[in-house]
Amino acid sequence: MSGIDTGFEGVRRRYDTAVFERRELDNGIPVWLQNPPILTNEQGVLQVFLMGIGGISDPKDAYGAAHFFEHIPLLGSKSKPSEELLLGPIKDLGATVRAFTSKFFTEYIITAPKDKLELACETMIEILTEPLLDEKHVETEKGVILNEYKRFFSNGDNYKSVILPGLVLGKEHPAAHHALGTKESIQGMSQKNIQEFHHKHYHSGNYQIICGGAFSENPDNLNVIGKYFNKFPKRKSTFEDPDFSISVLKNGERHDIVDPRISRDSLHIIYSFESQGLDWEPALSSLAYALSGEKHSPLMNELRHKRGWVYESGLCEGSVNCRLWSFTAEIPVDRDKFDETERVFYEVLGNLDEKTIKQHQKRKQLSRKLAYQDPYNACVSARSEIIDHGKPITWEEAEKKEDALTIEEVFSWRDRILNTKPLVVRISKN
Repeated sequence: MSGIDTGFEGVRRRYDTAVFERRELDNGIPVWLQNPPILTNEQGVLQVFLMGIGGISDPKDAYGAAHFFEHIPLLGSKSKPSEELLLGPIKDLGATVRAFTSKFFTEYIITAPKDKLELACETMIEILTEPLLDEKHVETEKGVILNEYKRFFSNGDNYKSVILPGLVLGKEHPAAHHALGTKESIQGMSQKNIQEFHHKHYHSGNYQIICGGAFSENPDNLNVIGKYFNKFPKRKSTFEDPDFSISVLKNGERHDIVDPRISRDSLHIIYSFESQGLDWEPALSSLAYALSGEKHSPLMNELRHKRGWVYESGLCEGSVNCRLWSFTAEIPVDRDKFDETERVFYEVLGNLDEKTIKQHQKRKQLSRKLAYQDPYNACVSARSEIIDHGKPITWEEAEKKEDALTIEEVFSWRDRILNTKPLVVRISKN
């Protein structure tokens, strides 16, 4: 017997695009080279991300600084002082330049034709190391980012991303605020804030590089990257990992929040745990999916088909990263149904049976043959895995781990959750 023993252990997707080799430049910058995948196009991927430098790195008097700076480098460099001069040469070849900031990283991605790796590296270096930091750009971007803020929060449900982290971690925790910042902090952002953030964090100690897609077919790709990125002295990372220990987590508390900005009432049941190690990840995610991941999963049967209270599936999630694990239920029901919904959740979780878990595992295993991840998406996933686990996880590794999962491991997490007092947050419009 192997794992849950569905009879479909060993079923694999045909191509594994998530295989990366770690190399290192002379100054210590890690470079993750994607193994030449089965290509769907001629697109090369050059991705630079700053490990741990995101919203949690914002100064207390300048929330949103990491995100604000993400905008500024794309507007021009010292030698190419406009967006057209900086990005025009590579965009004219059909390339794209993107940037993104979260709480735990900032990334810049250039996708370009396979023979333009050198131009991609040249452009990336200008973006990262020679930003113009013009005061007029800072003032103009305040309006741009305020409109980004308004668009994001035009969906009232997004206010939960501001409310909940403060309740899970405490309002003063570095991860409690949104990476966008606040209206006040965006309006108050100064050229000095931006310059100080760049000087402190944008250097070799915080960079990691992913090279993939069609660029993976270039046998000289590491040397080309080194030609540009080896110019900088070796430095230590400035990432300061906040405290995510059990002592700061708010398990066991209950909160009723009334906020007229919210679109829909919702019940949130949140269990937080310190990092548990990779071996437990399949059990936690399988538990969440078996509970509510499909239209006719047990929690959906009770809340949708018997009562007509919800529409969407996927109400439960097992979230895993290197700092904080959580098991959450986010259930959009009217406030007068909060008590009954909470009772149903505990009851369904306690009654989850082996048949349901085995059925979920079998479907997941069978779907692998049809699954294919584009090399670009594999690079993006690799970034998340490097941040959470220290290295990319190949599909072969992930699927072997899933196949070794046992019913006992899933039930062990179920029992641990049932024996932990959750943070319960009831959010309503009025």
